[in-house]
Amino acid sequence: MLNFGNEDFLPALEIAKLQHRRWESQRHYIAGNSGFYQQLWDGVRVPKKLQDISNLPLCDKEMLRESQVAYPPFGNYLAVQSSQLIRVHRTSGTTGQAMNVALTRADADQTAQIGARSYRASGLRPGDLVIHCLNYQMWMGGVTDHLSLEATGATVIPFGIGNSELLIQTVLDLKVDAIQSTPSYPAVLEKTICEYFPGIQPQDLGLRLGLFGGEAGLDNTGFRRRLEDTWGYAVRLLRTWRHGEPDQRSIVGPVRRPDIVPSILAEPVPLVAVGPGLYPD
Repeated sequence: MLNFGNEDFLPALEIAKLQHRRWESQRHYIAGNSGFYQQLWDGVRVPKKLQDISNLPLCDKEMLRESQVAYPPFGNYLAVQSSQLIRVHRTSGTTGQAMNVALTRADADQTAQIGARSYRASGLRPGDLVIHCLNYQMWMGGVTDHLSLEATGATVIPFGIGNSELLIQTVLDLKVDAIQSTPSYPAVLEKTICEYFPGIQPQDLGLRLGLFGGEAGLDNTGFRRRLEDTWGYAVRLLRTWRHGEPDQRSIVGPVRRPDIVPSILAEPVPLVAVGPGLYPD
């Protein structure tokens, strides 16, 4: 498991040293444990220096899908024994065949800490009460984001999706401070308030923070401003890379080919020299 301390505030030179140490460890781990990369890197000299990582062959999501078909259920890029797995998620499949994503205890803990860093940067603090309204049905954004929210020290209400009337009543009864959902969900809640809670406006709920992800939209400044004006909360767009997706916090070095996202995850699904199209699911 990666030990996250004060990396967010290290000088650039210290970050580079940390990245190089992690690459040194990871390249040996991959060579010894990943059948996928043993095949992909066959005959290729794996660079010792992080800045030379762009010389490695690219992998993409289609290659990983093919691996899961040939070596079900997790593919031969699984780099641990199945007895070490504690949780399985599945991607949405919006860009093709859905993929299974497996986590070890170390990966689950690491992912929770990475997510917590994003939530803390967004303003979530211990003592805050946050209602979590993402899908818990196998999607990474459900239970994984829930555990990241808990890792901030905040108190989490595991609401999930659906039953919007109960959600609004829960926010009112418990005096909730923050909400996490997709950017489109507030429009649904506005209709619910209008229909079932006459005399109440969205701002009357007293929410201080809106945490959003899973959909596009908040890059539109007009849409973002409308949410803030209607609800009265600070809008935060979270782009936390979860396990099974390229994690730019784990290791990112200088590259010469602009289509590469060099990335590392420590245990079951290490990803290195990732090409475009791996992570839109």
